[in-house]
Amino acid sequence: MSFLRKFIIPALFLLLISLIITARPKWQSSQELDLNLRVVEYIELRLPDSINMDVKVGEDQSIAVDFFLRTNCRVNLTLESAGFVDENQEKVSILNNYVEYSLDGFFDGKKASFAKATFRVKPGTKYNGKFRVKWLGTSFAEDEWQIVNRGDYQDTITVTVSY
Repeated sequence: MSFLRKFIIPALFLLLISLIITARPKWQSSQELDLNLRVVEYIELRLPDSINMDVKVGEDQSIAVDFFLRTNCRVNLTLESAGFVDENQEKVSILNNYVEYSLDGFFDGKKASFAKATFRVKPGTKYNGKFRVKWLGTSFAEDEWQIVNRGDYQDTITVTVSY
């Protein structure tokens, strides 16, 4: 019994300690996690609320305002002109013949009261251009200018972005 106590128990103890020191962990956990990222559509359109022009019979005039569009998806850009009305909201269609609209890189010289102009815009577009309004006052002076009274006239231009 003393042999067992002196040699075997310490030997077993040393064996147990060496197994603990040299043993690899039997538990090891590894997991994978998938991250799904969805980038949603982004459309930014900036244009002025209104354009004011003081025009004269016999003088051509033009004005250009900033038109900014940025998108990360394919969109349709639609512009539509309602045509001119007077202060009483009555149509003054003669003015439509003497005002032209242009959007750099998209269209030139559309007369006021155009039905619709639709354009496909590619994803990744960053358009920073000018929307131009041209008053054809010289031509107006040669035609029926006396039909149009002095006053304020308005055309509503609707810009729609859809995808």
